[in-house]
Amino acid sequence: MRRPLLTLADLDKDYQAVLAYQGFMAYVYLADRSTCPNEHDPCDWIKPPRFREDVMPVVAAFYEANRTGNPIASLKGTIDLIFAREPVLAGRDAKPYEIFDGQKLVPIRDYLKTHPRPDLMRLEERMNGLSAGPYGNRAGDILLLARACTTSPIEERYFFSAVSHYTWHGSACGTDSHIPFILAQRDGSGERLRTLMRKTGGEIPSGMALTPLVRALIGR
Repeated sequence: MRRPLLTLADLDKDYQAVLAYQGFMAYVYLADRSTCPNEHDPCDWIKPPRFREDVMPVVAAFYEANRTGNPIASLKGTIDLIFAREPVLAGRDAKPYEIFDGQKLVPIRDYLKTHPRPDLMRLEERMNGLSAGPYGNRAGDILLLARACTTSPIEERYFFSAVSHYTWHGSACGTDSHIPFILAQRDGSGERLRTLMRKTGGEIPSGMALTPLVRALIGR
């Protein structure tokens, strides 16, 4: 693991994984370990990790620790879902996340057909917006979603943080997912704004509608 420091000593630059806390999520970035097989070898982080040799063993390890508490007892039962995907070379569009079902990665839509999760709002749409496309690799090779929904007792909710939880990104649960989208314009027509909102965001807009909406308002 990379030490949580901005500047590393030379002997600490041989890390093979980076963990980034995001409150109810954690992003895991992995190296191609074949580029740094020996102690104190710095990894080549330009290359993506290997899917079978680097990504899937870590996915399986997190799944097993969450299921059994082995080898980290405090991790048992804390992770809701584990997402991963096949890595791609830098500069190429990242693939959308899929969910690990204990045996293999399954497309989110297919997973939800057999494991319905109405408490996780528009999960496929939102995870695709995060993980797919030209900047999707910034979300990590693996994403861990903690158990955090308010449908569970508070002592059974968890978050990723090295310190006390003050404020982080919200979870995928309904209570964290319904947000106001307010559009106002001085001396503007409510009907015009309503029409513009529907055109750019549809009947149920999301945060993804913000950029096209701003572009439409300034005439681009």
